[in-house]
Amino acid sequence: MKGRDNDIFLKRRRQCIIASLKDEKKALQSEVKALKSEAYSLHLELSSFRFLIGTVCVEAVTSIKGFLRFPLSVYRLLKEGARRKKTEGPAFHSNKARSETTAAAFSQTPSAARSRFNREAVLEMNRSLVRGDYIDPDRPPVSVILLHRTEQKGQAALFASFRSAVFYDNYEIIVLDNVLTDASTAFLEKEKRQTDKPFLIVRGSPSLTFSQAANLAAAHASGSFLVFLCSDTEVTDYWLDELLWAAQEHPCAGIFGAKLVYPGAPDNPIFQDNNYRIARAGIVFQAGLNGEDSVYKPVHRSFGKNAFTDGTDDTRDTAAVSADALMINKALFVTLNGFDAPYEEGYAGADLCLRARQEGHGVRFTPSSLVIWQDGTRPADDGLTAANPGDAASDKAFQDRWQVYLTDAVFRDRLDGGLVFSETPLRIVFIVTQAGAGTQAGDYFTAMELAEALAKRGCEILYRETINHGAYPDGDPETHADVLISMLHTYDVSYAKERNPRLVTIAWMRNWFDGWCDNSSVTQYDILLTTSRPACDYVAGRLGREPLLFPIAANAKRFLDELQKPDIPYEQRRYQSDYVFTGSYWNHPRDIAGLLDPAGMPYRLRLFGANWEMFPHLAGRACGFIPYEDIPKVYKYTQLVLDDANHTTKALGAVNSRVFDALAAGRLVLTNGMTGAAELFGGLLPVFSTKEELRALIDYYMEHPEQREEKAKALQAIVLANHTYDIRAERLLNILREFADGRTNARGTDAPLI
Repeated sequence: MKGRDNDIFLKRRRQCIIASLKDEKKALQSEVKALKSEAYSLHLELSSFRFLIGTVCVEAVTSIKGFLRFPLSVYRLLKEGARRKKTEGPAFHSNKARSETTAAAFSQTPSAARSRFNREAVLEMNRSLVRGDYIDPDRPPVSVILLHRTEQKGQAALFASFRSAVFYDNYEIIVLDNVLTDASTAFLEKEKRQTDKPFLIVRGSPSLTFSQAANLAAAHASGSFLVFLCSDTEVTDYWLDELLWAAQEHPCAGIFGAKLVYPGAPDNPIFQDNNYRIARAGIVFQAGLNGEDSVYKPVHRSFGKNAFTDGTDDTRDTAAVSADALMINKALFVTLNGFDAPYEEGYAGADLCLRARQEGHGVRFTPSSLVIWQDGTRPADDGLTAANPGDAASDKAFQDRWQVYLTDAVFRDRLDGGLVFSETPLRIVFIVTQAGAGTQAGDYFTAMELAEALAKRGCEILYRETINHGAYPDGDPETHADVLISMLHTYDVSYAKERNPRLVTIAWMRNWFDGWCDNSSVTQYDILLTTSRPACDYVAGRLGREPLLFPIAANAKRFLDELQKPDIPYEQRRYQSDYVFTGSYWNHPRDIAGLLDPAGMPYRLRLFGANWEMFPHLAGRACGFIPYEDIPKVYKYTQLVLDDANHTTKALGAVNSRVFDALAAGRLVLTNGMTGAAELFGGLLPVFSTKEELRALIDYYMEHPEQREEKAKALQAIVLANHTYDIRAERLLNILREFADGRTNARGTDAPLI
């Protein structure tokens, strides 16, 4: 008996010890949770350590060895974190830095190696984005709607992830069975028995379109939010919480989309180049697909990009999201009458989102809601269009309903730099004689300066060289652009209009006004610009349309920066003069050829430009053609700049680049363009019309440097305040906005305000 009592005593003692250890274990687990939350809130970067807090926690609760080593492991981790915080600085503790560092390593790893660890890397990176449990006292119910349209393999993984992932638990599952076989029914019934959430199976029909099937399932939903989820997906921790957080943080938005990434399947030809890369991250719209340049179609944003770089981890407004993982407020879904019946999946989400936007509801991409797309049963995705190219009925219905709207929406979006409807900025093509190094065409340099100012505002610039006679291997630039600006009166704009009907065309009439008005295609331009008021009146009289005033200007920075550079002896010898003229002689009459008489004046003249050696009295001063980038040096080493407005601009007062550039450089200009000088400079700019007047002005300002400097500074101030290409770029963008407003009103369409 004594031995038996001893055994009972030892047994009870062991039970007490075990119970005590269990209590201590629970307490430690609570501390672990608190430590983990604190670590995340402080953005402690521990993922690169050999032992992660998360790993230690798992070991602690799954093995006695891990449990016993837990306190020491946590202590070591925190000590190492403190050391690295001290040595590596605050950036070490940034979640963003953490995500970018891990993602960078991920993106640089060969695909074969990535497949072995990417899943955990992706899940770990996503943990740095999530906010955790969605907290709302009302705990809104959610209806997760699945369309069972394929084999069971994909859905088995989805249902398994519903049971294993940690996420918001007040939801029901509604499955619409479109397969309708004994096997599919048995499979769904089995999954229903294994699920502890409300699980409703709705019988559909294989003949239903995606939209019809989704609407049928939604009619049985009781949730405040509806989540449409592709049946071949796998959810991750907090995926639903993040969608609900987004809805709480963005009450003006009505639709939210998750981030879908491809799985790690290097041996699958569908996924081998896209292991854990973006499959769905919102929808934008693009024209020019399949050779249809004027038709906008839905396109997957960021397709194939790294799942945590390239802006794919930023919550943002987007034109639409894919119906593969879409959450919508049920009240809004009812107001919109659900998905539009004709549409299959590719167009259904895009159409629903556009209708929601028309009703004033935003659409948000929510990258922290991570869903893995196990879509191995479908044909390979083309990587671009969200629509099925073979779905002719959906394609036509979408075009008929949305093309006018999207033409305005995409244009406005690119114009304002929102990149909500598009991933590409506003593309502007300049029509020039020739572009690039070595060209002597003045139209290119004027275009280049305006283009540079537009590029600083986010525009993408293209050039069409008429000298190349349309030889562009990737297609004519006009067909890829949103806006065309022609610098040449000889260009036939009907060519571009035929190939790209959505192109906004601008004629910038800087000179050759007769030639512009004689061009048979000039009436096809959407916008006419001229460089002076008299030119506006002339063109209006000839064409019956009032152009907008848009003078040439100066790149002030280019010329001001040169003044700040130290003098270089070689350049000083090359460019030094008392007065200078920059411009070429192209067998058209120029006043300055007859008015200049340098031999009778004690000042040094230089002529930079082509063909001045043809005039005997000027040949000794001719210095040949000078590259455009060297002109600031010419103005730096002179005192006076002569301007010769040619016969195509003088009468109508169009001021040329030379005047603006030289004045921006702080050099006084003498001009024969009396009309333009009066209009833009209020009579402050000195003018001449005879040889005697020119000589007198040169003599006076060379002999009176103080008066010369004073007037030059006053004129420079006018240019910097009113006539820079930065100012012109803003003016042009405003002109385009006004045009878009007028086009919208003319169409009677409410284009979206981005």
